Amino acid sequence: MIETTTKPKIRETVLDVTEERIARTYADALLGAAVEGGVLDQAAAELEAIGDQVLPAHPQLTQMLGSAFLGNEERVAALDRIFGGKVLPLVLNFLKVLSAHNRVGILPTVIKEVRKQFNARKGLVEVEVRSATPISAAMQNELTSALVSRLGINPVLSVSVDPDLIGGMELRVGDTVYDGTLRTAFDKAHKAIVAQTVEAIETNPDKFFRNN
Repeated sequence: MIETTTKPKIRETVLDVTEERIARTYADALLGAAVEGGVLDQAAAELEAIGDQVLPAHPQLTQMLGSAFLGNEERVAALDRIFGGKVLPLVLNFLKVLSAHNRVGILPTVIKEVRKQFNARKGLVEVEVRSATPISAAMQNELTSALVSRLGINPVLSVSVDPDLIGGMELRVGDTVYDGTLRTAFDKAHKAIVAQTVEAIETNPDKFFRNN
């Protein structure tokens, strides 16, 4: 059985809201320029690759480029060495703009916002999938087809592995969570047992507290 719930949005800190607002502005500017240059898909894909592959593999990169000990010229030179000839000039220049404004540190947030705005432009809906074990490509395709037929959306899956789920998977579409994990099933069963025990105690306390 899959449990569906709508989780309330967590109140964000002022810092988080400010960072997201700044990231949104940069993302909007990049995508606008990419549309004008006719390279929207490629620009979005390259930033996606930077966020999904480069930054996780080299966590020190963001720290280095965001360091106060490096001047902008040094950061720009580093960006040229790392990304020159590997990404669109538009994307490279965008990274340099972030550097010039000392915003390289929020690059992961900017990339997340680029992904969100790109999906919105394409009519895509991001679906967060958490599974206890890795999901095969075939399973992802089946899941995508099921979401299309059941929810009538054009989904883009964002998959992560969480062993704490024990088994099954959890899907988040916007604020709605479709929970089919064993952990949730166990939690519900445990709560049901506790509730039944409490009810039994309240109904017939002598049965539980009498001396043998």
